[in-house]
Amino acid sequence: MFLLPTSHDRWAKKTRFILPTIQKNIFVLNLMALGYSGEGNINADPLFVNDVPGPTLDLHLTAGSPAIDVGIPESAPDTDFDGNPRPSGKGYDMGAYEYQQPVTLLQFSQADYHVTEDGASITIKVTREGDSL
Repeated sequence: MFLLPTSHDRWAKKTRFILPTIQKNIFVLNLMALGYSGEGNINADPLFVNDVPGPTLDLHLTAGSPAIDVGIPESAPDTDFDGNPRPSGKGYDMGAYEYQQPVTLLQFSQADYHVTEDGASITIKVTREGDSL
């Protein structure tokens, strides 16, 4: 992924240089209009957690990011920078971090639950052991 300040955009339009072919990347600026070409590039906001340079910079993807599940497996590592397995979901994510679906916890009260469907039934007994969450 390429994250460049807007001043680079103005500088690049006035400067003549040879641009490499870059494939399967997401650009925050419209670098494709500057001559960057390549299959699978996306010109869109990657929806990082926090893309402001500094101590709170966080390049993890958020829900709805166009970089989720559109990466390629060729030369992709088995884990992301956090050690999470890749891919996680329908495909590889672009960038250093694989998007992680939020974990949903189900909580049940201590009780017996009876479920009946198509003439069959089941009873689930929920008990508590140890400290609560």
